Amino acid sequence: MTKQAALVKANNEKQVRAAIQSLPDRVAGVFWGIFQILVTLGLSMEEFAGALASSSGAGLRDRIARLIVDAVRGTAAGPEAGLFLKKKLRTWVLKMGGSNLEQYLRVLKEKGVEIGDWALDILKKPEFTYAREEEEMLFTDLSPADLGFLTNPTTTELFDEDRLARWSSENLAGYKVELCPAEAAIAYRIAYTDQPKGLVVWIAMKPMCDSRRDPGVLSVERYDDGRLWLDAYCADPDGTWDLGPRLLFRLRKI
Repeated sequence: MTKQAALVKANNEKQVRAAIQSLPDRVAGVFWGIFQILVTLGLSMEEFAGALASSSGAGLRDRIARLIVDAVRGTAAGPEAGLFLKKKLRTWVLKMGGSNLEQYLRVLKEKGVEIGDWALDILKKPEFTYAREEEEMLFTDLSPADLGFLTNPTTTELFDEDRLARWSSENLAGYKVELCPAEAAIAYRIAYTDQPKGLVVWIAMKPMCDSRRDPGVLSVERYDDGRLWLDAYCADPDGTWDLGPRLLFRLRKI
């Protein structure tokens, strides 16, 4: 992207933010979500409308439907943390610990969860630790756009704990977002049985190398056919993330 194109993009996003802030929160959440889809796909409004109406636009229509459902539930996140996220952070209280890998695998099987080979490789790594005592932790899902990124961040930038702490101090009252303990991926997969079809939530965690030395993070997915998955994807330090994907972070009270 040229410098001029980047400035145009930033100016457009600034105008969109200003316009959306004048809308009621739930309506604004839908419009902001649609804008982020446009940014992620790199579509103009005309191209977006064409894709939405086409026979191949079922996935896009499903994403819009989920935005509307989130807005009705009051969980849609808007463009400014100060305006929306303080009010409508979507949170989960998850229990984890007190189980070993074999016990977790048995529960996942009972839940009908399928596990990708890469994910299973990571679960078996010595550095993947399982807490001895059961503990409850609070979590939230955020996108790179929610965290204030205007251009696609690298994994290093997205998981920078100093930046997360600064963002938290500027946008959250009494809490801060942190990287998750890796075990949270299993607890989240077990708990999130009503995950919408087609939705992927990545786990914001310290990337772990598999047996091939490729760094990866775990993901919680539900395929379009309804199957629940625990999988993993590459998280190379210099690899970039789109602005729209959801990531699970720990939300710690301070």
